[in-house]
Amino acid sequence: MAKIVDLSVLAQEPLQIKMPHCDDVFTIPGEVSTNFVFNLYKMYEDMNNKDIDEIEKIKIVKKIVIEILKLDKENAKKVNMKYIDDNLDSITYLNTIIQAMMEHITKIQEDENLNSPKSDK
Repeated sequence: MAKIVDLSVLAQEPLQIKMPHCDDVFTIPGEVSTNFVFNLYKMYEDMNNKDIDEIEKIKIVKKIVIEILKLDKENAKKVNMKYIDDNLDSITYLNTIIQAMMEHITKIQEDENLNSPKSDK
């Protein structure tokens, strides 16, 4: 008999982000592509570069949040810089979304099921 690795047991809980001043809720899937993670880490690294000024850092923060919210395919089309400026015009909101996403990615990476999705069949 063939050894079976059941990838369906790796389904993760989504992350939901509710906007503070409207009823919009963004659902970030539990499965996040490696390309997204690489891009997120790259933008995060760029944001922490000491050679750029604070205004550029805030622009990068907004771009990161846009990319995070666009993971919700149903709401992706409405997310742009104007949406961020209109609904998340606070560095606290922006940083909270980034922090929540980083924790979401860490939770996915540390899932206990990753070590044992095997069947004896």
